[in-house]
Amino acid sequence: MGEDDMASTELDLSTITAAVVQENSGQIAIGKYVVQIGSIHGGVVNVAMPEEQAHWQPRLTPVLLRPRRFTGLLDRQVETGAAMAAVQTTQPLALCGSPGLGKTSLLRHLAYHLPLTACADGVIFLSAQQHALADLLQFLFEAFHESNIPAKATEAQIRHGLQNKQALILLDDIGLERTEVEALLDTAPNCAFILTSPERCLWGEGRVLALHGLPRDDALTLIEREMARPLTPDELSAVLTLCDLLAGHPLRLIQVAALARDHGYSLAEITRQIQQAVPAESLNKQLLNQLSPPERRVLGTLALFGGAPLGHDHLAALTGLPDPTPVVEALIERKLVQAHSPRYSLTGDLAQRWPSAWDLTPLAERALTYFAGWAEQSQAAPDHLLEEMGAIRRLLAWGVEAKRWPETFRLARAIEGTLSLGGRWDAWAEVLQHGLQAATGLGDRAAKAWVWHQLGTRALCLDDHVTAQTALSRALRMRETLGDFAGAEITRHNLNLLIGPLPPPQSPSSPPPANGITGTPWTLFGLLGVSIILLLILIGWLGSAWLPPFNQPEVKLTGAATPTSLLQIVSLSTATFTPIPPVVTTPPAPPTLTPLPPTPTATPSPSASPTVIATASSTPTSTPTFTPIPTATPSPTFTLIPSPTPTASPTATPRPIAFLTPQDLNFGSVRVAETSRTATVSVINTGGGLLTINNITLEGENPGDFLFDSGVCLSRSGFSANMSCTVSVRFRPTAARDRRARLTFFTNSLDSPHSIFLSGFGQGDPAINLNPDTVDFGEQPLNSTTEPRSITLTNVGQGDLRVSRVELGGANVDDFTFEEVCTDFLMLPGDACVITVRFTPRSTSLRTAELILTDNAPNSPQRLPLRGVGLVTLPDLVITALDSTGLPQINGQGQVEAPIRMVVRNQGNAEAGIFKVSTDYTDPTGGTFAVAFTVPGQNSLWYPFTAAPLPAGGEIAFEGWVTFLPSLQGQIVSLAGLADSCSGDERMPAICRVEESQENNNQSAPLSLTLPRAPIIQ
Repeated sequence: MGEDDMASTELDLSTITAAVVQENSGQIAIGKYVVQIGSIHGGVVNVAMPEEQAHWQPRLTPVLLRPRRFTGLLDRQVETGAAMAAVQTTQPLALCGSPGLGKTSLLRHLAYHLPLTACADGVIFLSAQQHALADLLQFLFEAFHESNIPAKATEAQIRHGLQNKQALILLDDIGLERTEVEALLDTAPNCAFILTSPERCLWGEGRVLALHGLPRDDALTLIEREMARPLTPDELSAVLTLCDLLAGHPLRLIQVAALARDHGYSLAEITRQIQQAVPAESLNKQLLNQLSPPERRVLGTLALFGGAPLGHDHLAALTGLPDPTPVVEALIERKLVQAHSPRYSLTGDLAQRWPSAWDLTPLAERALTYFAGWAEQSQAAPDHLLEEMGAIRRLLAWGVEAKRWPETFRLARAIEGTLSLGGRWDAWAEVLQHGLQAATGLGDRAAKAWVWHQLGTRALCLDDHVTAQTALSRALRMRETLGDFAGAEITRHNLNLLIGPLPPPQSPSSPPPANGITGTPWTLFGLLGVSIILLLILIGWLGSAWLPPFNQPEVKLTGAATPTSLLQIVSLSTATFTPIPPVVTTPPAPPTLTPLPPTPTATPSPSASPTVIATASSTPTSTPTFTPIPTATPSPTFTLIPSPTPTASPTATPRPIAFLTPQDLNFGSVRVAETSRTATVSVINTGGGLLTINNITLEGENPGDFLFDSGVCLSRSGFSANMSCTVSVRFRPTAARDRRARLTFFTNSLDSPHSIFLSGFGQGDPAINLNPDTVDFGEQPLNSTTEPRSITLTNVGQGDLRVSRVELGGANVDDFTFEEVCTDFLMLPGDACVITVRFTPRSTSLRTAELILTDNAPNSPQRLPLRGVGLVTLPDLVITALDSTGLPQINGQGQVEAPIRMVVRNQGNAEAGIFKVSTDYTDPTGGTFAVAFTVPGQNSLWYPFTAAPLPAGGEIAFEGWVTFLPSLQGQIVSLAGLADSCSGDERMPAICRVEESQENNNQSAPLSLTLPRAPIIQ
């Protein structure tokens, strides 16, 4: 590469800085630095001018940052007393216990009910979940101080600012380690701290109380309050058992009350089911089994984020519900969800106890992709990003665990600037570490260089010099290797603030006179400059690992030995090579520096000339000699004397550098088995020499889902500097969901191999399974409605299903009705919903219709046949019992009276009008004769009748006696009953019988009677 070529690659730092400033989304001051955030190359650190430095001013006190007031606190007298003592003595109090025991409610109560005479500076409440120590301290400092510009306080400023504050600090759900808690307390030693946590977090000084469940009386009060009524005596026994089973756990008790109130379960039944297994797990199972599909989707989405609240709009987007408000409100009523208007989270430990059988992976993948896109579009609204930061950070952690590298890196990069500008630098470091893991998983060296730059920039501002130097040096090495000159300049700029800039390159001047240069100032400064350069070269040889790496071309010394030669020292940089003025050299000798005593003559004395020798390489081929020349002044002077040495001429061996663009390809959503558009990857030789591409391979999780055409990249022998070739890539998913692979290039570049990440989403088709696939209601009386029949709709395909409409079609749509929860509900593969159908025939004979579902499945619409038969509503009277109720007796007229009981049932589908019954008998001769049946209270002696219509399914009993003629004494007769009889007409209308569905089943089974004989009187 010639000198002109080198010059063409020089970068103007001022131009880069101007571009970076234009890209910035903001800046934040910290200590002596100001950091510009938002450039694609990373943060830029500068020493702050006085007007750029933060000026912190104390806020007016008392500062009152209280939560909502909590009313109706039950029990907790011991804890309240301990809190009062903590305020008076400024000794910390820690309250620990499992989720749902009421720790937050207690803090909300204490925030308004503790004496504050010892806390003149105010009350601060903070939900400390996910907050690291430094971010907590920053929050507390900002609670009492304000800055004129966006700023992060230094550790010293925080310690000074909180040292003498006297305030009540309430930190809920803290997650710090023991040493971190001690550091927190030491930073604000005059504040009264009350901390809550699931596990113990305080040792040594202070008091620790473990929260337990409520006593029985308070537990009963809590349940009655939730049910909005007093308990009945039967419920009281069940509740006392519940209190023991659930150990008085407040949240679980009110969940039981809500279950009984909203779903109609008795407290006794709930108690019985809970007793069958581990109480807490059994209760969770009962609660979740009551969920509808939309409710299950809402709870599952919130479970992704643990206890972190999620905004209403995001919940709607992730669940596919246009308005999740009714669903969420129902879940709030059941104490499964809590509101942080307008945000929501799960209550208690429901997220930790989420059933393993309910796989949340599809929901998590959708959420990660959604938030990556939303965060990228919302970087101009950092307040919105900070509101969702708890949920986003949990999602990032899941992305790393699940190795969803592309979306994880996108999300990390989209939010890290907001955290840095917001002063949450511990969270910033956590997000950058997630980004580094994702970049490593992607094999994206440019992304890794960016993360290392950001980590080093953060450490630089925090005065963590070791971490800063390590991270920035790595970033610089990677960026120079990749040919990212603009990024390398920014990294070098930040690194120079740490270790100081390298000597500026010097322009060559006219060669020195042959007999040397005289004059004290020039020679002294010349000697000093040469010494610094030689010292830097020596450090480069001995400690190259310490200095930041440069893309350093190989330097060779060539040329034969001549009486006089020049050693040119080359200042190396990725952007420019500037030769330093030649220095006269002499043969090797031990390095010495001995000044001559001053003399009044200006004539050099060769015999008295001392020599300074510096070795230019590990093999001492030439050494510069410096001979001082005495002058008329009393100070010694020095002259550079040429000596016969070989000429050292540096030549850089050009090395190829492979640069791939773009660094990743995302093909978006493509239907399974279809082929995407063609995308291209360019391989550019940004170095010198000939770049050879030896092989290109597909690797990773789903290499079979991507196709590539290497073009001329493999067929050509190589590519010289600034030349490139193109590889065509396509995506053809073989299955649904996310598909990933790496396209890896093996070259003769020093940093080979290079990979770009390929990703795409296989859009599988949804498929509907309806179970059952037809519904037959059978026969149903006219205008009566059947019990509901359930149809389960399941998405058995590979894509997401959305049912847009459910309707009835066919011949008899008015005879069928349905209820459904399947429309406007995004159903992932495996999701199911239920449709219920009822049949009410409006006419006789066969009735048919179709349940029609319009959806995004390929065979839409789906049609499910419905059928039923409408029956005319008629009664059907049958005698179900004819029994003897006593022994037959002979009356005074010689007649035989036999007591009987007849039961008639209407087994038809309509009521029977007024009807009568009759009896007859068959004598031994085979004759059949009517016999009187008398029922007390009726005027009829022969044929009892009903006083009112008999409804369908109803029964009526006739109890009385039948009267046989005296001639039948001593005979055995067969008695039978007849319902809906026409015998006689004295009490019946002209049309004596009711219309029945069956006319031939009115007669009873025979009853055999042995009639007595009167004794013969002699």
